[in-house]
Amino acid sequence: MQERDADTKGTYRIASAFDLEATFRKHEPDPAIFGSNAVVSTTTTRIRAALILTGSTPDSQAPVAVVRQLQSWGAPLPALLIMDQAGGMGKTRADVDAVSGGQTSMIAHIPPTAADGAGRLPATAFVLSADGQTLRCPNGQASSRQYRHTRSEGVRFTFRSRQCAGCPLWEACRGPDGKPNRVRFVYVTPYHPYVRAAAHFNQSEAGKALLKGRWRVEPTIAWLVRYHGCRVARRCGLAAARCQLLQACAVRNLLLWLSRTERQRRQA
Repeated sequence: MQERDADTKGTYRIASAFDLEATFRKHEPDPAIFGSNAVVSTTTTRIRAALILTGSTPDSQAPVAVVRQLQSWGAPLPALLIMDQAGGMGKTRADVDAVSGGQTSMIAHIPPTAADGAGRLPATAFVLSADGQTLRCPNGQASSRQYRHTRSEGVRFTFRSRQCAGCPLWEACRGPDGKPNRVRFVYVTPYHPYVRAAAHFNQSEAGKALLKGRWRVEPTIAWLVRYHGCRVARRCGLAAARCQLLQACAVRNLLLWLSRTERQRRQA
């Protein structure tokens, strides 16, 4: 037997003879297990959406699934969806913007890139032209030399050493170990404008405040796991897991409503 490469695998294959819809769910550093992926979207007062995806579905696809569920219910879409780093990729931001018709924007930290790890200026510091043919660096140098990436949908722009000679940002751009004759490659995806806009917004006071508020989802998740057993599905199949999650969320919303009602009664 030989495993097929990622491009020819196609749809998910049956992984469990006991639960035909179960797929591997992997959380580092824990071992992979069979299961599903529970997604919850909540405000400070109530859970607004809850759904079950296959265990192998990446977390980056959760925001679009939330938007689609709200649309199917005829519910108003949120202006903002705050998520952890899994929702910070450019494709996720673009998909949410497209599916919601521009009504919803993602707020999330941007995942680190290879440039960040090497101590170099990230791609978000560069400005891509409207036609996608020219990339301009923070010091004003432009490059139209680009090469299609062999394993992704992005391109690599090149800035030659003679073009950058004498630049005050040389060390910040190329890293402390950058050689004088080395070409600077900048990898840019088709979603570069989304990531660049997000990088600027995350540094603003409004962005920092919103990112700090992401913790508010944790008490909801902890309650669902601790008091309603939502870490383990009681029955096989995605439909059964979804029913269990929705019932638990309904109980959570009811208790929150009762709590607010009691506080208002005491203050009256």
